[in-house]
Amino acid sequence: MTQPMANAGQMFKKILFEANFLLKKSGLTESKKRFFHFAPLLVIKLMSEFKEQQIPFQKSKGFKHSYWEHFSKLEPQLMLQTLNRIILPKLAKTYNHHTDFFAQKSAIQNLTVLKQLVDKLSSLNLLELDLDILGDTFEYFLHQDFLESKQDLGIYFTPCHIVKLILDLVELKPEDKIYDPTCGAGGFLTEAFKVLKNRSNACSQRLNQKIVFGREISDSIKIAKLNLILAGACPSGLYQMDTLQSPVYNQFNVVLANFPFSQKTNHSALYELKGVDANPVFLKHIIDALMPGGIAAVIVPDRLLFHENPEYIKVRMLLLETCEVLGVIQLHEFVFMPYTKQPTSILIFKKGGKTKSVWFFDVREDGFKKTASLLGRSCFPILENDLDLLRTFWNGKKDSTHSFSVAVHTIVKEKVYLSMNRYKNHNQILKKGVKLGELCDIFIGETPKQSNIHFYGGKHLFVRIRDLNQRIIKNTESKLTDEGVQQSRLKPLKRHTLLFSFRLTIGKVAFAGKKLYTSEGIAGLVPKDNRVLSQYLYYILPQLDYSFYINRGAKGQELNRTILETIQIPLPPLHLQRKLIRTLDLQELKKERCLKQVQKIIWFKNKKIQELIQ
Repeated sequence: MTQPMANAGQMFKKILFEANFLLKKSGLTESKKRFFHFAPLLVIKLMSEFKEQQIPFQKSKGFKHSYWEHFSKLEPQLMLQTLNRIILPKLAKTYNHHTDFFAQKSAIQNLTVLKQLVDKLSSLNLLELDLDILGDTFEYFLHQDFLESKQDLGIYFTPCHIVKLILDLVELKPEDKIYDPTCGAGGFLTEAFKVLKNRSNACSQRLNQKIVFGREISDSIKIAKLNLILAGACPSGLYQMDTLQSPVYNQFNVVLANFPFSQKTNHSALYELKGVDANPVFLKHIIDALMPGGIAAVIVPDRLLFHENPEYIKVRMLLLETCEVLGVIQLHEFVFMPYTKQPTSILIFKKGGKTKSVWFFDVREDGFKKTASLLGRSCFPILENDLDLLRTFWNGKKDSTHSFSVAVHTIVKEKVYLSMNRYKNHNQILKKGVKLGELCDIFIGETPKQSNIHFYGGKHLFVRIRDLNQRIIKNTESKLTDEGVQQSRLKPLKRHTLLFSFRLTIGKVAFAGKKLYTSEGIAGLVPKDNRVLSQYLYYILPQLDYSFYINRGAKGQELNRTILETIQIPLPPLHLQRKLIRTLDLQELKKERCLKQVQKIIWFKNKKIQELIQ
């Protein structure tokens, strides 16, 4: 990507930042309202740059050639009148029978703000930007309030370069019917239509027909329809609805999707699944929607690929048994920044047959800087880009430093894990030792519902990861009531049980000083026999390299029960374990004495200073 384009992208994001500020200051406090009244200005500017798609105004009052050029030079009062009396009514009349996008009257009543917005847009050539202009603008406005409050919407539009990558890998055909079950602002569908439109005339006869289909529960469906209209596509295949409420079967050749993560649904039973977690239900919906031989490319949260929730395992097994998984492409954690570092992968599969092996590819660099800048990553191109290598390897599924294949029998044996990190260093894991699950019984804790005040404030010790900062835990900041223990069905850990953290902060250890309970990020380890000593594990567990075992969770790195059981523990004879324990216990005592001496020095220093200044 050239530097001028990067500069244009930075300027566009800067204008969005300024526009958001100006509109909020002028009284438009709701982010969606700010967008829907700023967007018509973008549309006018875009249309003026498409000579063949200029706004169908009446040829009067100077609107003969470049509508934006004339409009942008008007005095503020006349500019607002023109917007409200000519432009918006015309846009509404022309397009609102397809999409209820345009208001009849602008809510931007501040003349100074309107003029400033128009002047800022006049400085840009929007066609230079490799962006989904309307989609990116909507996402930017939508997320600003949430970024300020540190909240997470769980909804993210797919960056353009990832959309284009997926379309390169899927290889659309002129006769394809394309479906996005959660189409958002229509990024996938619009780009897919453009791909077909730019190819041979073989598909030109279909361009006025419904060839793209989508569903979306939110107002962004209006943007999706307008995006398709601007691209020249028929938008009548798009519907605002709850996708999961209405299953579809064997209808589409291609499904492209980036469904909202961590959503809840009441429609699992329609897909022969249980629970309210929508992640596996969305994947089942996509499998069902494909025709035999159809192909799907889906951006999924990594959690869906490795979590041991029975419904997750069930839908992953169904995928392997009814589809050919063509690839799992692991994206790095900055792809959706600045909005989230949610770990994601692209899952590509063809319906029909069974999977024999799965090809994994690791995207470590995607051509843009790994930054959390509010300008967005598209403003910071870099030379390093693994996507070109991925395109080169895709058809041949080559093994490399970025890629490898795993046989399906190995995947099934590993509880149907489709997360790349599970196999990334599979052959590098040390075999010199014994699995932790063979040495110890493992007890996983649970956190009672924190919103229930009746569960907390009792007498039962409740250990969180932050409590693992001492060798022996005899007291905790949080304590549970009898009700909290009973309702959560927590099992107590006995005195002397070794506690081990395996989520977020991995490898912290402590001993239970009395009977206690733990959160779900802490495991209690109890040796099964006399092969291993708890004191030995206390010293050895914090020193192990867990990078071979770690999954990419939504809130950070994590292990789970199954992985805990497979961790290889170096196991010397008992006399060597005891020798190590005696040696390190002595070092611990020396450390404690040193710390006490340091505390005395600090106390003495502070005492002398206070005596001097008093």
